[in-house]
Amino acid sequence: MVIPPKKKVWLPAKLTISNSIIEINYLDGTALISSIKYANGTSYSLSYTDKILKKLVKQLNNTIIQSADYLVADGKITRVQRFNISGQRSTPTEKYYFLYNTKSELVNVKTYEVSNLLQSELNLAYNSAGNISSAALKTGSITENFEYTYDASNSLFKDVLIPQILRFEINELFLNQGTNNLTRINNTSRSEDEISYQYIYNADNYPTEIKYTNKGVVGTYKVSYIELK
Repeated sequence: MVIPPKKKVWLPAKLTISNSIIEINYLDGTALISSIKYANGTSYSLSYTDKILKKLVKQLNNTIIQSADYLVADGKITRVQRFNISGQRSTPTEKYYFLYNTKSELVNVKTYEVSNLLQSELNLAYNSAGNISSAALKTGSITENFEYTYDASNSLFKDVLIPQILRFEINELFLNQGTNNLTRINNTSRSEDEISYQYIYNADNYPTEIKYTNKGVVGTYKVSYIELK
């Protein structure tokens, strides 16, 4: 009997773009992100309870400027309260409410202003591989619809927990969650808002280079990994 080799688990640890470096650190022996650090002095620190995200803190040059508290029910994040921080003063800003389907996929996000006025509502649908296939974002009376396409390779964050949640706090084009890699995000209302991606892969079929085009702007992330033992 031939025993197949154990599949390696790769965690993205460093991304380089335009001579700037983004470092991603993890809790020891886990796929849980502990911090994301930028060369410009911006950083995000994450803390957990029972491996579920409970708090995210944003710092600039080691000074806390924002935070997000996560409410958990039945093992899932159901609400997020955001704050702006100035010294000892915390000022609440937006809050999010999350709903999931029976597969524990995030399917609905409602964002409220401090006054409890509904700011926006996001509805998500998924394909059989667990990738987001379409989204509808309603802001006031305007609804924007998005379509997503993917390749068949291992996504950057395939083995990492919660990057989809992080995208609400960290607006980065590489913070996409799914089994496979995004190749295109199409705004069906405004074709000029399309985002496209191209990849170069390593021997285990994970991306080592991500080239994106966003509203005519082109950029390239180069990625290095650490192996989760």
